[in-house]
Amino acid sequence: MASSTTVAEPDLGSVRARLPELMPAGVGRLELTDPVDALMDSRASSDALHLIRDATGHGLRVDWTLGAAPEDLSNLVHLWPPSAYVDAGSAEAVNAWRESYSFGQCFFRVGPSFVSVKDIRPHLDAARMVIEDQDADTFLALAEQRPPAAGEQAAEAAIADLAEADLCLVGTDGVFVLPYRIKRWPVPFSAI
Repeated sequence: MASSTTVAEPDLGSVRARLPELMPAGVGRLELTDPVDALMDSRASSDALHLIRDATGHGLRVDWTLGAAPEDLSNLVHLWPPSAYVDAGSAEAVNAWRESYSFGQCFFRVGPSFVSVKDIRPHLDAARMVIEDQDADTFLALAEQRPPAAGEQAAEAAIADLAEADLCLVGTDGVFVLPYRIKRWPVPFSAI
């Protein structure tokens, strides 16, 4: 039986860095102790969303509570859904999220000088896209929460393109790349 790991706010970054080690060690579930705001308005909310996204890509279940949230949560439905919520006004959106969640709805894979994205979230038209060269480098830097190496104008243009394609959220604490890097393929892999 898989074990679980409880994660408190100060540990978010260190647990995120250890995700590749957790499943082989028998951990199948993460439990976040603090509510997660989905507004991207603080470093803690950004770190928590990144952890949930990356844990989803590793195939880990995440038990978490949704704190403050925008009215529209549809861009997040590819991530492991919250098990609870703070605001009763989020009930309908969270229930819809739980019903529509399935692994592999919005993910990326990395190739030499490109990133391949598959997006079949229910509220959007299904899409497959390839991001190349400097835009791919910017995408990966943002996904890893590091500053892009591209010049400021090039990075801003890439971020605008990602936002237009519903592949990122821009908040006061930075940019949150929505697709996760898929690390665990389901059986059968053709399911995604």
